[in-house]
Amino acid sequence: MDWSEITGWSGALLVLVAFYLTVVRSWDTSSGRYMALSNAAAALLVANAWLNAAYPFLVVNLALILVTAYTLMRKGLPTWR
Repeated sequence: MDWSEITGWSGALLVLVAFYLTVVRSWDTSSGRYMALSNAAAALLVANAWLNAAYPFLVVNLALILVTAYTLMRKGLPTWR
C-alpha cells in the first residue's frame, strides 16, 4: 500500500466516523471534536488529492478546512463535548 492509498482510505474512514457520530447524535456538528476530526479527514484527503493530481477534490477539501478555520476564529474555540 502506498502513501496515496493510506491517505485516501484514512481520510475516507475519518469522514465516515464523523458522519456516523453526528447522525446518531453522539456529536454536534459545532463541537470542537467534530471540527478537529473533520479537519484531520480533510487534510488527509488534501494529501491524497495532491498525490493523485485530483485538483478539484483538493480545492473542495481545502475549502472545508478554510470554512472551519474561519468559523473557529469568528466564534472562538467551541467546547469539546
